[in-house]
Amino acid sequence: MKHFYTLALIFSSAALNAFAAWDGAASQWTVGSGTESDPYLIENEQHFAYLQKTVAENETYEGKFFCLAADLDMDGKTLNPIGFHDDYSLDGVWVEASKVFLGTFDGAYFTIDNVNVELASPDVDEIGGVGLFAVGRAATTIKNLRLGTNVVVSSTTYMTGGVMGISYGATIENCSFAGTINGGQGETGGIVGRGEKGSVVKGCVNSGNVIGNTSTGGVIGSAESAVISDCLHTGSVNGNEGYMVAGIIGWAAKSELTSCVSLGEVKGIVGYSFLPGISPVCSEFEQSTASACYYVKALTGCDPLSAQSGIEAVSEDVMKSAETLSALNGGEAEGAWAAVDGDYPTLAWTLNQTAGIVSVVASDAVEVTVCGSMISINAENAVYTVADIAGRIVAGGHVAGQTTVSPAAHGLYIVAVRCADGSSAVTKLEL
Repeated sequence: MKHFYTLALIFSSAALNAFAAWDGAASQWTVGSGTESDPYLIENEQHFAYLQKTVAENETYEGKFFCLAADLDMDGKTLNPIGFHDDYSLDGVWVEASKVFLGTFDGAYFTIDNVNVELASPDVDEIGGVGLFAVGRAATTIKNLRLGTNVVVSSTTYMTGGVMGISYGATIENCSFAGTINGGQGETGGIVGRGEKGSVVKGCVNSGNVIGNTSTGGVIGSAESAVISDCLHTGSVNGNEGYMVAGIIGWAAKSELTSCVSLGEVKGIVGYSFLPGISPVCSEFEQSTASACYYVKALTGCDPLSAQSGIEAVSEDVMKSAETLSALNGGEAEGAWAAVDGDYPTLAWTLNQTAGIVSVVASDAVEVTVCGSMISINAENAVYTVADIAGRIVAGGHVAGQTTVSPAAHGLYIVAVRCADGSSAVTKLEL
C-alpha cells in the first residue's frame, strides 16, 4: 500500500511540473462560493493574480473565505502587494484610505514561491506597507501559508514584511517565510513589518534572510498592543546600522510574547541602554511582557543588553530537552511545539505537512478538495468513506451535492467515493 501511494505521489508531482510557466495573466477562480465551508479555491497563479488585481481595484472580499489548492510558482515575476497602504493622519484626523483584503486566506500549507514582491511605484507610498499583503485589519486572517526560498520582498520605505507590511489588528497564524526581505527605512519583519493594536502573530516561522534597519525582527519588526506567540526564528536578521534589531521582534510596546524561540543569527550594532541594538528575542521591551521565550547564544550571536523577564538563554542541550518543550507548551505534554529527535523543538504544524492531494483513481463526477482541517466532497449521487492511513474509517455516508468532513486530527487520509453510475475516485490527502 505504501509503495502504491508513493508511486502515485511521484507521478502526480511529475505531471504538475510539466505545466507551462505562468505568463502573468489573471483569471477568476471557478470553484467555491466564498463561505467557510465552501471557500473560493485559488488553484493556479492566474487566480492569485486575479485576487491581487481585484483588491487593487478596491474589492475587499469582506467576510469571504479563500483556500489555496496547489503550490504556486510565480515564474520569477514581480507582483505588487495585495492591497495598498494609505492610512494616514491629517490635521489630527485619522484617514483610512487603504485598499485592504478583509477576508480569510487559508494557504492549506501549500507554498507560494519564485516571486518578487515590491511596489511598482515606490515613490507614491512614503508611509510604507510592503508584503505579500500590504495591509490588514481586524477582519483579515492569513493562515497556514508557506512562502518559499525564492520569494524576495523589497522596499525603500517603512513597514515591510514577508506576509504583511502593516497589520491593524489582523491575525497571522501558522505562516512561514524562507526567502529574502530587503527592508527599507525601518520596521521590517520576516512575517509582519508592523503590528498595531489587536494584531495576533501566532505559530509563525522565519527561516529566511531579513535585512532591514531600525526596528527589524525575524518575525515582526515592531508592534504595539499586539500578541506574539509560538513563533520561531532560524534564519538570519541583519539590522545594518539601525537600532532595535532582534530574532523575534525588534521593538515591542505594550505587547505580549509567549513561547517564542530564537535560533538564528542576529547581526547589527550593539547599541546603548537608552537605544538598544541587537538582541536574540526582543530588543526594545517597552511596557511589554514575555514568558517561556528561549534562545541559544551560540546561534544568535548575542545577548540582550540587560536581563529581560521571561526571556532566557539556554544551552543547545537544554533547548533540545523535554523540559524546554514542556515549558513551550505551557506545561502540557503536547501543544503547538513538537520534539524532533536529536534536534531543537519546532512547531508541530511544520512536521509532515506536505500539503497536497493525489488522485489515484479519478472520476469526472467526483471532486475532493482540502482546505485547512476540512475535506470537501462533491458528487451528485454517491457513497463515500474517509479512512486514516491505518485503514480505520473516520467518516462515511451518502453525498448528493456537497458534504464536508473535519477529522479530529492532522494526518494522512484516504477518501474513497463510489458513484451510482459505477465510477469511482480514490484520493490520498494530508491535513
